[in-house]
Amino acid sequence: MRSALPIALAVALIAPRAALADGTGDVSGWVSGRRSAEVVLFLDHRTLPAGSRPRPVRLGQRGMRFRPELLVVGVGGEVVFPNDDVVSHNVFSVSRVKAFDLGLYRAGESRSVVFDRPGVVDVFCSIHENMHAMIVVVPSHWFTVARPDGSFSLDRVPAGAHELVAWRRGREVGRVPVTVPRGRRVEVRVSGGARHGG
Repeated sequence: MRSALPIALAVALIAPRAALADGTGDVSGWVSGRRSAEVVLFLDHRTLPAGSRPRPVRLGQRGMRFRPELLVVGVGGEVVFPNDDVVSHNVFSVSRVKAFDLGLYRAGESRSVVFDRPGVVDVFCSIHENMHAMIVVVPSHWFTVARPDGSFSLDRVPAGAHELVAWRRGREVGRVPVTVPRGRRVEVRVSGGARHGG
């Protein structure tokens, strides 16, 4: 998916890191804009090894809220929905990416779902209408979410030529080639405007 919103990225190499034997490097940088913290960044899966299946991640329920309210998972990843609340919940989604209904379950119980397609999954509770979380399923297992100040980092990325993809609410807002040298960190600045790669 491509958006009309362009993105500019400037790339610079930073000093070597100590561990060279594992054949990886790091990517870090900044995203500018008022909503930078809502940007999900990941490496395109087509240039990456398949890797092992990631560990399950948690999307809990506590205080009649989902925690966290934004969760990113790679395709094939499992999300566990523990009920850490004092009341029962019924977690569900009607998303075309992944529709499910976990049924009513009590405090201390848990359910899980495997997400096998990329895109956005809005999650709700059929009992408590104020509860909402967003799961962003990306096609790669190398991903991160920009911090509130716009900074981000991806550590131990396989060395080589890749494409860094920026998504906002599951829509692509930018894509740029990035070369990750072994044992070094690549610094990337992301901002609105014309696209530049390095």
